[in-house]
Amino acid sequence: TRNDLLSKKDGKQQKTEKSYTMRKKKSEDDGLVPFRREINGVSRWLYDQNKKYPWREVGFINRDSSGFDIEQDPFGKGAERLAYMFYEIKQKIKGPAWEQVGKVMVAKESRYIEDEESKEKFHTDFC
Repeated sequence: TRNDLLSKKDGKQQKTEKSYTMRKKKSEDDGLVPFRREINGVSRWLYDQNKKYPWREVGFINRDSSGFDIEQDPFGKGAERLAYMFYEIKQKIKGPAWEQVGKVMVAKESRYIEDEESKEKFHTDFC
């Protein structure tokens, strides 16, 4: 539960920060950037709080896309979120390889360990 993910300090609940490594700067980069690839059961959804059913599925930004790559190490961090390089991908015409399509995007995720209910609540409250 959410309470299991929080620790107490001075009687107040404290968030537990995830462990992560910041992405190397270009000058330190060896060209090999580790990423996570998602291609099975991937879809894009849009939230509209004014609708009876607020979540609806929408297509990818690049219509040929069928998945995404997201770099494992964040390139930036703020007070609450980590920022990752994010790419839509499609399968190449020949062979099992994949290629990036469209522009580089940014994906954000909480710096802190959260349960799935907290993630959805963030979107319904703030997005």
